[in-house]
Amino acid sequence: MGGFGSGDWADLYLRKTSVEQCMSISAKSLNDYGFFAGDKSGVIIWTNAFGEKVGEIKIQTVIGGNGNTTHLELEIGGFVTSRQKIELFSAACNYGGVRYWFLCPAVKDGVYCGNRVTKLFLPPGGSVFGCRQCYDLTYQSCQESHKYDRVFGHIDNVDIDSLSVTQALRLGGL
Repeated sequence: MGGFGSGDWADLYLRKTSVEQCMSISAKSLNDYGFFAGDKSGVIIWTNAFGEKVGEIKIQTVIGGNGNTTHLELEIGGFVTSRQKIELFSAACNYGGVRYWFLCPAVKDGVYCGNRVTKLFLPPGGSVFGCRQCYDLTYQSCQESHKYDRVFGHIDNVDIDSLSVTQALRLGGL
């Protein structure tokens, strides 16, 4: 009783990594901080709930010859230091301004992704940023949305008319 595989313990090991567990960069946030307006460099630092630093990246914006932002250069710090180049795509908005996207730099199964995305993620133990599809990430709310389906399935199979009042109250039938 209570051994490996009993109950929902195995579920913890079978779950996908969620975006909430990853470090992320957002094109909108970088634009709001002026990284796409010209040559700019800066540092993004991630902290945990206790305020301890868990990771950092150094960002350098590289401007092309025609004045458009062409790519970002990232130096990912932490346990493993690596460098990464992320291409940018921009498009004019209908009511003025410009919107920016990253072109996903990840390679999955030997194929360059190149998806146009607004956020890139670095999962725990990862060394390069990539899109949600490349890392097969999910959202924590998706994993928890059907957490109690088995319990409620048993309740639906119970004949409430044959229960005592106390049993029905415990099952939430009254």
